[in-house]
Amino acid sequence: MTTFTFSTSDEDLEAFLDDAENKSETIREALRVYQFQQEGVEDDRLSERQRIGYEWMLETAGAGGTVALDVIETTLAQLLSVKKSLIRRLVVKPLDRLGYVDVRPRMESVAVRVRSPEAVDGSEGVSDGDGSPPATERMEEILSADVAEVSE
Repeated sequence: MTTFTFSTSDEDLEAFLDDAENKSETIREALRVYQFQQEGVEDDRLSERQRIGYEWMLETAGAGGTVALDVIETTLAQLLSVKKSLIRRLVVKPLDRLGYVDVRPRMESVAVRVRSPEAVDGSEGVSDGDGSPPATERMEEILSADVAEVSE
């Protein structure tokens, strides 16, 4: 563990820290946020919501990991202060279209595989690796369906 000393002549920061319950944790969290901003994904095609969503998914699952779509919707709705029903349209679909994530339907849920930032080539669509175009149509169908109906 390393110890650092913090001093400020900024009255606003001083007042903020005086009101903080745990000054050390407040400073650590501020440094984490700053680091996150400095090391974040740089892609002009991404909105701020998409960038935050992707970075949360990358931090949560890691590159190549998966997260359930329902978990993404719930968490990002809270994190971004957006209705849960809008997360697919505002965050997940654009990230899939740009190649940052790959949405995979499963028997009872939908999993979202997170691709590493290095795996995204910057083109509009991303191939599935076999020379075929991205499965945008399949994605649109999956994400627009809230619940799959099963006939008996």
